[in-house]
Amino acid sequence: MKAIILASSLLVGTSAHALYSPNDAIKAALSEELTYVGSFTPNYSESQKYPTCVYRGKTVLIAVDYCVDKIVSAAGVVIHSKNDDLGRVAIYAESKPDTDVTKKKRKDYYDITWSVASRPSGSGFDFEMSASEYKKYAEKSAVALAATCRASLSARASCDPQFAQTGGDWLNDATEFWKEPGNDWYKLLKKLKTKAP
Repeated sequence: MKAIILASSLLVGTSAHALYSPNDAIKAALSEELTYVGSFTPNYSESQKYPTCVYRGKTVLIAVDYCVDKIVSAAGVVIHSKNDDLGRVAIYAESKPDTDVTKKKRKDYYDITWSVASRPSGSGFDFEMSASEYKKYAEKSAVALAATCRASLSARASCDPQFAQTGGDWLNDATEFWKEPGNDWYKLLKKLKTKAP
């Protein structure tokens, strides 16, 4: 997959900080004991009929869409670092209807919706926030114009201009992750599934 840098007239300036890579975020989430913070029903995504659960570890805050202990064909996971400089990683996977995505592998995902993106957590983020506070933050974040690095079928692997100087390592990591996320990602999905209320 070819890594490209996309220019945007709406986003200016540069960042001296590298963003959270998907592999680093997943390793942190797997290595920590996650405490259930609470849940809410999102109104900013197609998962409105399923709750979003929030979990907190020592260095990560995680929001998990489709947070139910039953067969769901989609998974949405956002991992925030306690380190503001690293920001957050959002990962979305989807398999065929009526299949359990947590039991599927990369080859079973729909390429068109499989994606990973990183950006600063942004205004309003508080590592100690409650689930209801996270919902308010997520609703604002969903419509905010924020500089991002992403890997998907449509965007390939790219970074907005702010990360032109620091996005190289992220692009390399995310490109390989998009092709094959590896066992840690599958382990994380199973770990989060077992924690669903």
